[in-house]
Amino acid sequence: MTTDVHPDLSPEPIPPPIQPKLAISPLTTNVSISSGQTVIVYFDLERTLVETAVSLQVGTPPAGITAALSTTSLAPPDAVQAFSLSLTAASDIAPVAATIEVTATAGEYSAAASVGINASAVAQLYPNFQVLSVVYGPPGSALGAPASKNDSWAIYSTSSSTGTTMSTSASFKAGVDVTASVGVNLGVLNLSDSSDFNASVSGTGTSSVAVTKNSTYTLSAYGAEQDGI
Repeated sequence: MTTDVHPDLSPEPIPPPIQPKLAISPLTTNVSISSGQTVIVYFDLERTLVETAVSLQVGTPPAGITAALSTTSLAPPDAVQAFSLSLTAASDIAPVAATIEVTATAGEYSAAASVGINASAVAQLYPNFQVLSVVYGPPGSALGAPASKNDSWAIYSTSSSTGTTMSTSASFKAGVDVTASVGVNLGVLNLSDSSDFNASVSGTGTSSVAVTKNSTYTLSAYGAEQDGI
């Protein structure tokens, strides 16, 4: 009997058995959120040989932010399952940077992902009043009836210009960004294209609002009703 011997051939290695595990992707996420805003972060849960329900939890968020998962439990048998985390900032939130964890647990198996939160505060200010222009009555005496107001007067008529500029750049703590914007409603004052005064912002990101008289509007200033300056 003849036996074939191959001394140079070694047996193929036996691969290690696949271990049960859980994984959350992405592993790390960073989000920016501002006052009153909601941000949704999407995740995938990957399970390997884990045939039981997976419990989901989220860590305690910083003050002024609420965190809610789309679900707190994922049932088998899908290998990849999606879920999301909603982060909502309060309207009066203070700027804060923090990190919270999202965890998945099924018996002895667990996985975690981290979410970095950078929260900023955004507010809108509406003044109770706005100075549109400062006009001084000219000096003179009241020679006629005070009600006539025709003795001493000045008129800013068509094509003349007058107005004021309101700036808030130096009124806030260092590091606080202030941006001016013009809308239809400025507190108690409505300014539009048909108004006697118009508001505008010059440049991008400026902190000043300029209010100017409409070129077609006539503004009159009269002298005092009594003798004097």
